[in-house]
Amino acid sequence: MTDERRPDPAAGQESLAQGQQEQRAGRMAAAMECFAQAVDQARAGGDRELEIAARRDLAIVHHLRGETRAAHRLCLQSRDLALEIGHDRLAAETFIALGNFHYEEGRISAALTQYRLAAKLGAAFPEVQARVAQNLGILATVRGRLDEASDHYHAALRLYRTADDMRGEAMAHHNLGMVCADRRDWDAADQQYALAAELARRAGEWHLEGLCLLNQAEILLARQRYEMVRGLAEQALAIFRDCDARRDEAGALRMLGVAYARLGRPTLAESRLRSALEIAEATGQRLLEAETSRDLAVLCHHDGRHAEVAGWLQRAERLFEHLDARLDLEQLVALKGELASA
Repeated sequence: MTDERRPDPAAGQESLAQGQQEQRAGRMAAAMECFAQAVDQARAGGDRELEIAARRDLAIVHHLRGETRAAHRLCLQSRDLALEIGHDRLAAETFIALGNFHYEEGRISAALTQYRLAAKLGAAFPEVQARVAQNLGILATVRGRLDEASDHYHAALRLYRTADDMRGEAMAHHNLGMVCADRRDWDAADQQYALAAELARRAGEWHLEGLCLLNQAEILLARQRYEMVRGLAEQALAIFRDCDARRDEAGALRMLGVAYARLGRPTLAESRLRSALEIAEATGQRLLEAETSRDLAVLCHHDGRHAEVAGWLQRAERLFEHLDARLDLEQLVALKGELASA
């Protein structure tokens, strides 16, 4: 008589929940292990819904680590399974994840298509609608449509509150802070980031707290408090490295590079900026690649390396145009004029 043990249905759910907890705490390697275990447990027990959720979450962690191919493969598998069994909410969540991947790769139209599909499939689920609104706000922000972006973020905030989603509320406040910063309303931006950071701490969202620190550094940069910018960027970098969030590590390195440039330390500045650019290229972050190219142009100009300036500016302009980043393009035109007359 064989001793065949039936899979424990609760074990897979426990692995999924543990993985989500590890991800919130920024322990990405541990999260990956839990999600992979949940996939195997789901397959062994024939739990399709669990498998869909676990593959999606595993894809997102791969994405955060800059592992683009694995992220796309797992997310597409999750999507196909969700559509196969007709589970609208889970399918909508995979469309959102794919949209986020496309956005960060600079494929704006593809991202918009994914978000619209998610909105259609997830019409009955406030938490899905909140995430769609939030991501539509991000696309509007990149395109310089700040009023539209603000409307989307406020809609997301209301929906997250309805769903009692503290992490979602934190993200909505974080994104509203970005709109305020684009409007140069630094006090309002600071208030929004402070709210987001407090909610992130209460929700145990270590990675999101790092993002808030990085954006607070952006405000201090505008206020010319460069040593404080360096300190916050170093804190954010430590968080992202602890979280194994390679994509966000690039953003922190870029901010450090800018801070060092303002502090009159061009060699350190270039080292950090080139590291940021390398990660941005490797992980497909086209907006960050454009921003870093622009920063390198400014650094080269102030360092007297005028022959290199035009190449960096052209690279930044090409990428901003590809992303339809209109506000960034306007600022780049102004920067060109400043550098030409300096």
